[in-house]
Amino acid sequence: MRYKPRILIAEDDPSSQDMLTRRLTARGFRVAAVSDGEACLRRIGTEVPDLLLMDIQMPGMTGLDVLARVREHFAQDALPVILVTALGESEDVVAGLEAGANDYVVKPVNLPVLLARMHVCLKMKFGIGLLMEAERQRVIVEALKEACHQLAQPMTAVTMTLEGLIRHPPIAAGEIQSQLREVLTWSKEVGEVIHRLQRIGTPRPVPYIERLEMFDPGESEDVKT
Repeated sequence: MRYKPRILIAEDDPSSQDMLTRRLTARGFRVAAVSDGEACLRRIGTEVPDLLLMDIQMPGMTGLDVLARVREHFAQDALPVILVTALGESEDVVAGLEAGANDYVVKPVNLPVLLARMHVCLKMKFGIGLLMEAERQRVIVEALKEACHQLAQPMTAVTMTLEGLIRHPPIAAGEIQSQLREVLTWSKEVGEVIHRLQRIGTPRPVPYIERLEMFDPGESEDVKT
C-alpha cells in the first residue's frame, strides 16, 4: 500500500494556495492548507505534517516567525520546512535558512523545481527515520541477547530445584519451604527481565519506508491552472 506524505501549505494568497493544493493533491500527497501563521501552528499542534510549505510574507505572524516557533519543537529532519519567497526577498531567504528552513522556492512557483526540493526533504526525513528504526532494532537485539543470558541461570536453578523436590521430596516441611523460597526468588528475577523486555519492545510509530513510493519530479503536470 502506497504511503502518501502529508503536506501542510501556509499561504495567504487564495489563488496560490488553491493552485498548490490542487497540483500536489494530484501528485498523490495528502494536502492541508491554512492562510496565516497562527492557523499553521494550530494545525501542527493537532497533526504534524511530513513537510511544511510556507510563504514568508503572511499577515500577522510571518513565515519566519512561524519557523522560529516550529524549530523550538521540531528539528529539520523531523519537520522539513520549505519557504516560498518573492524574488526580491533574498535577505529573508538567508534569515530563513539560518533559522532552520530546509530549502526555499521563489514565486511564481515552478512545480518541477518545487517537487524536486520536496523530494530531497522527504527523503532526508524518512531516511533518518529509517536509520533511527534500524538503531532501535539493534538495541532490541542486543537486549534480547543479554536477557537470554540473564534468564538462563535462574531458569536452570528453578528447573533443577523442582526436579529435586519431585525425585527426592524432603521429609521436613522447613526444608521444602526453604527450597520453594529459592524458586520464588529466581522466578521474580525472571519476571523482572521479562518486564524490561516488554518496555524495550513497546511498538513505536515509524515511517514505513519500504512502501513509500516517492514521486518523480520529471512527471508531466496532472492539473492545469
